[in-house]
Amino acid sequence: MMKKFLLILFLCSSTLIVQAQERFSSIDDLMEVLYASISGSAGEARDSSLITSIFLPEAKLMPIARNKEGKVIAKVLSVEQYISRLVKYTLNEGFFEREIHRETQRYGNIAQVFSTYASYKNKEDKAPYQRGINSLQLMFDGHRWWVMNITWDAESTGNPIPKQYLKK
Repeated sequence: MMKKFLLILFLCSSTLIVQAQERFSSIDDLMEVLYASISGSAGEARDSSLITSIFLPEAKLMPIARNKEGKVIAKVLSVEQYISRLVKYTLNEGFFEREIHRETQRYGNIAQVFSTYASYKNKEDKAPYQRGINSLQLMFDGHRWWVMNITWDAESTGNPIPKQYLKK
């Protein structure tokens, strides 16, 4: 009985690994799943295991913000901390993030992606309530792409998105 259980467990985990390798075999696939996985209506549960599967275990997510004194800082979050913040935020607010432009530089098994985003409260909203740029560092392990880190900065009056990072 234990051998059957272990065999089933092995087959299931092998299937999940193959699916992840296929799902994240290109940067386009990874970016599509990343934006889709964090988007949803208020109160709609996000798939934390899917979100986690996008990132290396040591990955960091770092929003740029201003502290109480007005100094620009980076908040450093683990994937779990980010998911926790996302769950709290989306309990009462919808959050849909869409990529509106992307520039990618790749060398060997690493890539740097500048992904301009627009954020909406509802899927049907025409105008975003916020825009900004996600800067992602990616790694290809020979089978699939992984997010190593994401840093993002939101657009503001004093920090407009340069035309080169907007849809052409």
